Amino acid sequence: MKKIVSKVTVFLFMLSISLSGIETNAYAGTISGTTSGTGTANIAKERIYGNDRIDTSLKISQKGWKDGSGTVIIAQGYGYADALCAAPLAKKNNAPIILSGQDSLSSNAISEIKRLKAAKAFVIGGEASLSDNIISQLKGIEISDVQRLGGQNRYETSVKVAQNLGSVSNVVVTSGAGYADSLSIAPIAASKGMPILLSESSSLPDVVSSYIKSVNPGKTYVIGGSSSIGDSVKNSLPNSQRIGGATRFATNLAILQNFKSDLDFEKIYIAEGDGPTGSEFADALSGSALAAQKSAPMVLVYKTISSDMADFIKESIYKDTTLIALGGTSVVPDTILSQIEGLFNGVSTEVLNALSGAIDKTLEKGIEDEWQALGVARYGVTVPSNYLTNLKKNIKSMLNQPTDYERITLALMSIGQDPTNFEGINFIEKIYNNKELSDQGINAYVFALIALDSGDFEIPKNSVNTRDSLISGILEQKTNDGGWSYGGVTADPDMTAMALTALAPYASSNSDVKQAVNKAFDRLSSIQENDGGYSSWGTANSESASQVIIALCANGVDPGSEKFTKNGKTPVDSLLSYQVSGGGFCHVKGGGYNSMATEQAVQALEAYKMFKEGAGGIYTFK
Repeated sequence: MKKIVSKVTVFLFMLSISLSGIETNAYAGTISGTTSGTGTANIAKERIYGNDRIDTSLKISQKGWKDGSGTVIIAQGYGYADALCAAPLAKKNNAPIILSGQDSLSSNAISEIKRLKAAKAFVIGGEASLSDNIISQLKGIEISDVQRLGGQNRYETSVKVAQNLGSVSNVVVTSGAGYADSLSIAPIAASKGMPILLSESSSLPDVVSSYIKSVNPGKTYVIGGSSSIGDSVKNSLPNSQRIGGATRFATNLAILQNFKSDLDFEKIYIAEGDGPTGSEFADALSGSALAAQKSAPMVLVYKTISSDMADFIKESIYKDTTLIALGGTSVVPDTILSQIEGLFNGVSTEVLNALSGAIDKTLEKGIEDEWQALGVARYGVTVPSNYLTNLKKNIKSMLNQPTDYERITLALMSIGQDPTNFEGINFIEKIYNNKELSDQGINAYVFALIALDSGDFEIPKNSVNTRDSLISGILEQKTNDGGWSYGGVTADPDMTAMALTALAPYASSNSDVKQAVNKAFDRLSSIQENDGGYSSWGTANSESASQVIIALCANGVDPGSEKFTKNGKTPVDSLLSYQVSGGGFCHVKGGGYNSMATEQAVQALEAYKMFKEGAGGIYTFK
């Protein structure tokens, strides 16, 4: 008997996983957030990027200096040494920082300088950094005023740049042996008119010391820990204050905390601050001039964002803040922007980390089916191109029953494909004129309705299946105890939840639907277990909790509401308890990673995140 039940349970879970879907709008350019579940957030997300670091600097220039600029700053794009101190000079001259290779400006860079109508250019660094050929190129496009600001080394170069700022009140001293600390302070130093001076760890170069004595600053900000700038150097500086942390990211946070009152969080720039090559400074450097325009913070990340930084941003941002990633998704993942947005809207760090870990594990193992592709796409990560290639190649062999058309419709919608004409097939017509729905059972009715509503597709009046007939078909298959089941006589949480998700758009306008939905939610509440989760066919499992979360969110019910809190635990709490080490979810507690459980968990946590953000239903692509 146990073996029979086990087989039935596995079948039902495979059935539910094959019928649960999600949706997305592929992240590209600007994506505006919407009012959150608490009615406060309108976070927007942008990305400024090009094909490489030089192209990204040109995109930044185009973004920040749409009407042109009389001055342009040219800095080395592949070696940070001479370029770190450029931001204050750029701010003083209202100039963009355009990156270049050592030997010559690219044709695109020359075109951008022409667009700016620049009459003056500063070339940062000596000939070893930027050759004289670049100066010739600039003069060749009729920029007669070209000034090279370069010394014998990076330290003297930083002084040359500082001298061009004129009178200063305070100065910044940071390490010349790395780029991260300089980039953290750059927009702030620029907006406050403070020069960025480079130093060795154990001694202050004479040229820098002489400059500091000549300007007699009221305050010296020493950026970085004692391993970057030693205490002996700090103590030799006038009225010095160290701002630093144990890591470059901790220093970045300490800087933002120290100057918080001087920063405007209407825009937050996010750039890569570390990496395997040791030269991941370029986007933050060119972006520092743009950030300085509005005294905006520069946040440094590497693959992820620290929880401390995320919490700081959450506490600091406004309801209409724009998060701006500098560089492509390989340097600033979309997940970082989503995490910040989610925190602001009341999604816990635990949920966000669980979601991120599940996505990472899915990508690590490779996209194997539609639901994994949907989960990755909904999360805001680009689905590997081979998924669409394989889908086109195998599509005809995949269409054997009604739910195949329904499942693939949702997948196509999620990746921006047209289900009314994909490889010559009109999937929508194949759904509304399918005469075999009843052969597959309640699940075929449920996901036919979800698929047709996903894009608000028009259904001809003489169709075999209309929205009214699908709703009726679902309502007719209610169990006597107020839910739905696939082949059983009592409510099963999975099938009940899926039916509730399908009926969600109609509860407010159809009294029969409203009554059925209310009874079904009562039933789901009554069978909820003390850990906040659910059992299906006698087995406590993660998928049941996932489906209930999706249904609650689709109907505008907070999974954390009193009705669905048992012993202090919610369905979300229960689902999180199924996480496995290394990312992803298990089917039953104590089990290992399970791809089906992980797929459904991703859907559920995305639905919950969207609910908190007020971003609409998880199956809505309109």
